[in-house]
Amino acid sequence: MHVSRLAQRVIKQAMVMALAGAGSAMGQTATLQAVPTDLPYWEIYAMGLSADGSKISGIYLGNDGWYHSYRWSQAEGTVLIPELCTVESTYLSRISGDGNTQFGFLFQCVDTPECPFCGGWGAARWVDGQGTSYMGYVAGGNEYIGDPSEVHAASHDGSVLVGASTTVTEEFPDGAVHGFRWTAATGMVDLGEVPFSQQSWATSVSGDGSKVLVHTLQAYYDNDGELLSTPFETYLWTEENGFEQIPLTGVPTNLVNSQPVAISADGSTVIGIASTQFVTSSYGSFLAYRWTESDGLVLLGARPDLGLPHSRPVAASADGSIIVGTLIASNLGNSTPFIWDEAHGIRVLAEVLAQGGADMSDWVLKQVSGVSADGKTVAGWGYREVDPEFGLASDAWIATLSDGPGCPADFDGNGAVEPTDIAVFINAWLTSLQQGTLAGDFDGNGVVEPVDIAQFVSAWVAAIQNGC
Repeated sequence: MHVSRLAQRVIKQAMVMALAGAGSAMGQTATLQAVPTDLPYWEIYAMGLSADGSKISGIYLGNDGWYHSYRWSQAEGTVLIPELCTVESTYLSRISGDGNTQFGFLFQCVDTPECPFCGGWGAARWVDGQGTSYMGYVAGGNEYIGDPSEVHAASHDGSVLVGASTTVTEEFPDGAVHGFRWTAATGMVDLGEVPFSQQSWATSVSGDGSKVLVHTLQAYYDNDGELLSTPFETYLWTEENGFEQIPLTGVPTNLVNSQPVAISADGSTVIGIASTQFVTSSYGSFLAYRWTESDGLVLLGARPDLGLPHSRPVAASADGSIIVGTLIASNLGNSTPFIWDEAHGIRVLAEVLAQGGADMSDWVLKQVSGVSADGKTVAGWGYREVDPEFGLASDAWIATLSDGPGCPADFDGNGAVEPTDIAVFINAWLTSLQQGTLAGDFDGNGVVEPVDIAQFVSAWVAAIQNGC
């Protein structure tokens, strides 16, 4: 086979160069730690991370049986987010890039004048130094139509918030859901109807607040009024251009739904899920994708070799070059976090941390919730033995990656530049040729070719000689 002969020649040449530069260059060691807190909790979850990686937002299940929100940092420890009205649970679990605003929704079972959403969700925010406030719903909304409103994302400084609110329209008098954009000056502004859509959600916003990512549930009918399909679709909204669709192009034809998750802080990259049907169905198939204007929509893949054929992204670094998310089993019962970058493709986060020197002995990582702007700090939750009497319990964690992602020559991401990196890269290069991926495209020109190997080996030798 031609590829095999080529691989043999390349590996031989690479090993000759490796021996010529014998040794290794060490980088930063990876770390993993539980979020230290004295909260009275049964379960605790990290749900968001500030851009600099210093502040975690999350929720915990208190001894009172309700969920409450918190913020944690090494500098100030744990800050409890103040409750409002007579709410039973406070889900202000997400955090702005600057770490000063948390947002989400409140839940309560008793109406009050300040929080009139009995039995539903009410959009709310907490600002450091200002307290917690209920945000209401869009004009025409009705708090008694299901769950009235929820904030999903914020600009870097928290001045722009986006989310979804119930409303009533002429076409849908029984209730619809519309995305909204909020500022202190404008209040909660309805983004309007997307054609053929009864429901739309504003799921994310760029760091400057100008680009809003919108997720819709469409309804298409034939000429006789029969429902043909109800796919999910993805749109970008700006004040200048309104809604512009991000189409599902260049993916297998059975992937008919596009569910966006987040947009990078610089607005260049959208991450989401391409699926055959609702992702809550155990019969569907879904894969994480990354979209940029230059590259279009690219599937990130999964790890079916580990029994994890599905993937779901959660967050991206500021420029979209590093993506974190979750690998999920066919029955949706097992999951583990992943990290993706163009050089390495999709990798199990626990393996990357362990290879980088982190102590993983007490942990089973389940979900990743956020990544810092530079892609070097991640947070999430998993299981560990907090108390021997009760066994494994849900706990929040924060981790720092080794210098692997920032050092191209450390291809396996274990914190050291060594001969095994060459073998790992060669394997990725061959896999790229066979499967049509770009993991082996070392020079980033969009083509996997022999020159990528030569450039990787050159970078490897330079890292051995000069450090990385």
